[in-house]
Amino acid sequence: MDAVPEPLSSQLSRTLVAFTIEADDEFEQRVPHRTTNHGSTAEPGREREAPWLVSLLMWSACIRFIPAEGVSVRSFARSAWWLTPKGISTTLRRMGGWWGYLALDRAEDGAAADGVVLLSAGGRQARQVWEPLVEEIEQRWCQRHGKAQVGALRSALEHLVGQFGRPLPDCLRLYDTDLVRRAPSQPQTATSLPGLLSQAILGFELDFEAACPVPLAVCGNVLRALGDGPMPVTSLAMRTGLAKDGVEGHLRNLQRRKLAAVGPNPDGGRLRVATLTRAGVQRHRQATELTVGIEDQWRRRYGQRSLGALADALTQIAGQPEDPHGPLWGGLYRYPDGWRSSLPRPGTLPHHPVASAGGGYLDGA
Repeated sequence: MDAVPEPLSSQLSRTLVAFTIEADDEFEQRVPHRTTNHGSTAEPGREREAPWLVSLLMWSACIRFIPAEGVSVRSFARSAWWLTPKGISTTLRRMGGWWGYLALDRAEDGAAADGVVLLSAGGRQARQVWEPLVEEIEQRWCQRHGKAQVGALRSALEHLVGQFGRPLPDCLRLYDTDLVRRAPSQPQTATSLPGLLSQAILGFELDFEAACPVPLAVCGNVLRALGDGPMPVTSLAMRTGLAKDGVEGHLRNLQRRKLAAVGPNPDGGRLRVATLTRAGVQRHRQATELTVGIEDQWRRRYGQRSLGALADALTQIAGQPEDPHGPLWGGLYRYPDGWRSSLPRPGTLPHHPVASAGGGYLDGA
């Protein structure tokens, strides 16, 4: 039997997550920071001054919009147009009082439109590191995968995203669907490689979630893995590429919708086993059919040649999803003292990004 082709959305996701993890690992090495399990890397006596370690997503969604002289909350909101007022407040509060990258001269929660957002000392250093890092990682990819292959991927993404006919955020998860759908049509501006990947994923996600009540992130990760049959909960992180917290969050989502059940192993033992309910099996089948259907719609809407070029470019760079030695893994786990190196290495990368609440990590960590 021929192998079922990997969905385009999964290829896009694994590629974006790999790029992001590589950038995150490099950022971790270059800036003083603190974490729960690994303490602080700041100078003795200044440990608490170091900001909380965060992911590339928080550069894309926040820090890049704040110049050295600061910016008004109103101007920040115009830059991050895809966020609701509550989303603006939450982002600034986390990046400020919680994580130490910002200093607000008015309104502790950053909600006042006439307030001014400033970078802290740690935020200024983070900006200096993040700003050139995305381009640096892309150049590494050119060396590792081949300049022609990365160029083909970028060209295919630009061609696809340019046909969407509406602006999309170039960073994942931190957006309001209604704001994005109501955004006026306009040509898409050039952006970074992870930004283009994010926009392509978001375009697919919007089409998927317009037809399915279960988020694509849940369908593409834990629901997909459980479609192969009952599975110990402890095995789901390896099978999905998600961190434990991400897996548990998805399981709660599925249980709340009565699509999955978690209970004792019927064969004995202490491990909890997750199983799809009858409704979950049906939803898994529907989600799989919907994913295939959206790809077919995209071929008709954006052109067979356009989608074929993107799929070919992704296949060359992303390799096979279950291959832990595939091309995407070449830049990961470079530093043995990095926090990720202390975790079990997953068997795949997420088939849809899941941004964690504790720093925006796209594997839910």
